Order: sequence, then C-alpha cells, then structure tokens
Amino acid sequence: MYKEKKVLCIIPARGGSKSIKDKNIITLGNKPLIAYAVSAARKSKLLDEVIVSTDSLKIKNVALKYKVKVPFLRPKKYATNKSPTIESLKHGLLEMEKINKTKYDYVLCLQVTNPFVKAQNIDNLIKLIIEQKGDSATSVTKVEDFNPTKLKIIKNNKLEDYLIKEKQGTRRQDFTDLYKRNGSLYLSQRELIIKNKIFGKKIIPLVMSEYTQIDINTKFDLRLAEYLMKSYK
Repeated sequence: MYKEKKVLCIIPARGGSKSIKDKNIITLGNKPLIAYAVSAARKSKLLDEVIVSTDSLKIKNVALKYKVKVPFLRPKKYATNKSPTIESLKHGLLEMEKINKTKYDYVLCLQVTNPFVKAQNIDNLIKLIIEQKGDSATSVTKVEDFNPTKLKIIKNNKLEDYLIKEKQGTRRQDFTDLYKRNGSLYLSQRELIIKNKIFGKKIIPLVMSEYTQIDINTKFDLRLAEYLMKSYK
C-alpha cells in the first residue's frame, strides 16, 4: 500500500500459446518464464495482493511452486487468443474483491513475457501514478536512432514519405526524443478497469532501461533474452 491506496497485481498467463508452445512456463535461465514476473511482484513493497490469472492447470501448478496465489482458473471465454487483456483484468479484479471482501484502488497488469522487470520498476510506477494523480500509467522505453520521418512507403516503385515529410539534411541529434510502450507494466484506476479500459486521459510514463523492453513472443526473443541474461546477469 502507498498513501492508503490498495493495489492489486494481476499476472495474466493463459495457456494455448501459438508462437512458442507453453510460452509462459518455458525455461529461461534456470527457471520458468513466469517465475521472473512472480519474483518481481513478490519483492515489491507497495503491492497489496499478487495473483496469477490463468486458464491452465499446468501453468497454475508451476506458478504455485513460486509461492504466488492462483485463487481461480480463468474462464475459457476470457482466455482465447483473441481475448483482450482487459477482460482478464476485470475478471480478476472482481473475483479478488469478492474473495477478500475489499475494493482496490488500482490494478497493475504485469506481463510474464518481459522477464527483466524488477520490483523497483513496479514500486516506482505506483509512486508516480499516485503522486502525479494520474488515472493510468505505463512503462516506456526511449526509442534510439529513429524518427517517424524515416517511415516510407513504396508507391509506383518510388519511395515516398508515409506520415511526416522528411526534411533534407536533418541530423539525428535534431530529432525530438521519442518513447514507446514496452508492454511490461500497465497500471490503472479501478474505475477504468470496470469500464473495460486500461488507459484514461492522464497517462503517467515510467521510463525504463532499454533491455526491459525485451518481450518474448518468438524463439528469437527467447534466444535474445537468454543471451542478455548470461551476458549481464
């Protein structure tokens, strides 16, 4: 809890991954992928409750080994490959409020596929949204050496500007700093989740280091994460 605000952390981990079989529990380093998210959440000082939301008994059994709560199995209708994340968050929120007979102020979505997120990142995001009075917050990473003016289309075999006209002679140093959501942390007020929304009107950013944007969805992503883990520990 931070400044009397209750935060529920939901780690979504459905079964049936198509890109990598059993992706959420595939081995990375010496433990299953889901263990990294669970470890970060359990080390947080500001989370009031941490749960895994899954439709899979296999994932549930793996998660339980790392001392995290899996208080229910998510209904299959909220666990298809077309199910939006908000459905699992809203379901998890309402179920936990019934179980614990309480209301949470915020819901944190911690993605399993970003294994380099730390407890400090979680706590920093919680502090930011409360101190800056945002209705939602998310983790971002600075985009290096890229600007929308570099986006082009090929039309009639010619290269043309796509979004913004590129000014001749613009140097890399002249570009405005850009940031992208790295997909690891989403924090929302309860009212937004109830309304089937993750983002509100005032979104607070937490800038995180470049390697935290590793998002494991392909075998290449997994190999890259393994390399980074061995190289930088």
